Amino acid sequence: MLKVLLLILMSKLLFLVACSESYNFSSSLTNGEYIIASSSQDEMTNQHLFELMLHQFGMEVLLDVVDEHIFETYFENEFESLEQEQYYVEIKYAMLGFASNEKLINNLEMQSNRQQFIESTIDKSEDILKQKYGQMLKLNPDLPPFYELRHELIDKVLFETGTFILAELRSKYEFTIYNPFIYNQYLNYLSSRNLAPRGLIKNDLGRANDLIASVGTLTITVDDFFYHLVYRVGVFIVLNEFNYKILSLFYPIEEYGISKRIQLLKSELGEYFDLFMSANGYQIDDLVRRFGLSMMIEQMLELNSQSQCIDCVLSKYRNLQNFTFHNETLIKKYNSIIENLIN
Repeated sequence: MLKVLLLILMSKLLFLVACSESYNFSSSLTNGEYIIASSSQDEMTNQHLFELMLHQFGMEVLLDVVDEHIFETYFENEFESLEQEQYYVEIKYAMLGFASNEKLINNLEMQSNRQQFIESTIDKSEDILKQKYGQMLKLNPDLPPFYELRHELIDKVLFETGTFILAELRSKYEFTIYNPFIYNQYLNYLSSRNLAPRGLIKNDLGRANDLIASVGTLTITVDDFFYHLVYRVGVFIVLNEFNYKILSLFYPIEEYGISKRIQLLKSELGEYFDLFMSANGYQIDDLVRRFGLSMMIEQMLELNSQSQCIDCVLSKYRNLQNFTFHNETLIKKYNSIIENLIN
């Protein structure tokens, strides 16, 4: 199970995209605006970073914080803990965006508790599995017999029902979202899994200036959430944004190539493309920048084919443009990530 949980965490960092600036996030940090990173050509403020993090990872990190609070506060000792020997992991905590190994373990425990809670709540009776098998059989008459697909059917039922079970759990403890952008993301997330959001989520958007969300006895302020986001994804978001802007000075982007990749994605997803876009809070500009960065990195690697470390090459380009962090937390985080890459 630990390998699966780690893959979930890594997948969240593999799909970072640069955010278009046309969103209304309605939440501002209360301790003033300051430059958090800069290069010879550009600079980024803490507020801009906050908006980028909200856009790309706001809902995922919020649900992690909320679920961790619920399981720690209301389900203490109700689920099996990860085995002690599993606490050592080859992927170090800094690479996954955590402040310490303890924070990483807490998150892994929460992911495990989620899975155990779903499995203890869900109806996995033979009747339910056979009903699901019958639905699949109508779509594909050549399916293997039921007994051969039993484990696959259980996984399918867990996946399809798990989102609803966790949403109901959060609702039980008065989960309320105050930020309109994350609220809409959560609505789209539930809708993308064919769930009617009514009754599963509360909102109080009039308090978005200083609060992000609350659940049970926990209230998450804007500044609290900035801290959570910075530790989890701050360095990666800043680097991606500056990598895009710096590489664009050296490598031209062919609009045709980007358009071709977007069309390929549309073709692969078919009727689910719009659902994919809304569920992730994407606009077309986001895909343009995501594919643009990917293409520039491909060109960079062609000219630096001898290097086996992508970030080592990227750091050279950043150094050419005098890139630097202006925040102690991000500096320490960045140094620990580079150290882990080297080791």
